[in-house]
Amino acid sequence: GGGGGGGGGGSSTTEHALRIKPDALYFPPPLDRVITNILELENCSEQRLTFKIKTTAPKRYVVRPNTACLQPRERADIEVLLNVMRDKPPTDANKCRDKFLVLWTAAPANSDNAKEIWASVNADADAHVHSRKLRCFFAEPPSGAR
Repeated sequence: GGGGGGGGGGSSTTEHALRIKPDALYFPPPLDRVITNILELENCSEQRLTFKIKTTAPKRYVVRPNTACLQPRERADIEVLLNVMRDKPPTDANKCRDKFLVLWTAAPANSDNAKEIWASVNADADAHVHSRKLRCFFAEPPSGAR
C-alpha cells in the first residue's frame, strides 16, 4: 500500500473526517463478566460532525455515548461494554456475528443535540451519511494490535 496524495481541493468531504480506532472489537473470554472496549473517535476535519453507533445485538452491548457531536479536531472515547452472556457464546472466535456500525455526518452549527440532528438526517434523503462497519470477536486481540 501507499498513502494517496492530497484529494481534490475545494470540496470539503466528511467521508474521511472521522478516524475510528480500532477497526474491530475484541472481547477475550471468559465471557461471564462485563468486558469493556474503548472505541476512539477523532474528528480530523475542520467542521463539526455528529456520530451515531448502532449494533446488531443491542441487548448484548452497552455503548456510551452512542451518539454525540464532535467539534473540529475533537476526540471522544466511546465505551463499548459486553454484558454478561447468559447463553453460551460460540467458542470459535470467527463465529461471532455481532457487528457495530458507526455512522457520521456533518453537524449543523446551530444544534448540539445529536439525537435531534439524527432525527432530521433520517428524514432527509439527501443527507450525506458515511458509515464504517466494525466486527466483533470473542477472542484475544491479535498480538501487536493496540
